[in-house]
Amino acid sequence: MSATACKKSQAPDAASGFASPTNNDLHSTVAAGLGAGYKSGWFRSDLTVDFTPPANYSGQIVTPGDVAAKVTTTTLLLNGYLDLGSWYRMTPYIGAGAGIANLNISDYQSTVAPPFGTVKARGQTNFAWAGMAGVAYALSQNVMVDVSYRYLNLGDVMTSSDAFGNMRLSKITAQEVRVGLRWNFEDQPLGR
Repeated sequence: MSATACKKSQAPDAASGFASPTNNDLHSTVAAGLGAGYKSGWFRSDLTVDFTPPANYSGQIVTPGDVAAKVTTTTLLLNGYLDLGSWYRMTPYIGAGAGIANLNISDYQSTVAPPFGTVKARGQTNFAWAGMAGVAYALSQNVMVDVSYRYLNLGDVMTSSDAFGNMRLSKITAQEVRVGLRWNFEDQPLGR
């Protein structure tokens, strides 16, 4: 399974006494994942793990891009889906998931908000949740192509600290267009 993700941080917070960045952008990146699950009638569930390589963050305090970092994400979600029927080999569905997200922030750079200079990468594990909708197309009785949209809430991540404090990227979310393959061990009807 693969995905294209557009992530954003809605409210970065600088250490007390320093200005917080504006014009924040957590750039789009490509993610990859795997999952395994169970299907019974119209209900499906699966456990998925997804990895997003470093996404570049940039913010502005004085000049564009004067705050920068990289954010890497790994998620583990338990998901449930409702298939809404099948027509002409297509099966639309809706779903939701909950689990954990491990966010790692590295390569933080700024001369206007702490930490100043080079600091170690820092990881943080948060509760994560998702909502999704999509459609699967049956290529055969065992293989389906799945195209979906997923909203993913990942929580916050903080940089390491120096003597002046740290930076927190708050409310990190991703809006993803996902494309993947599903394999069914049992033959599935192809629909009308």
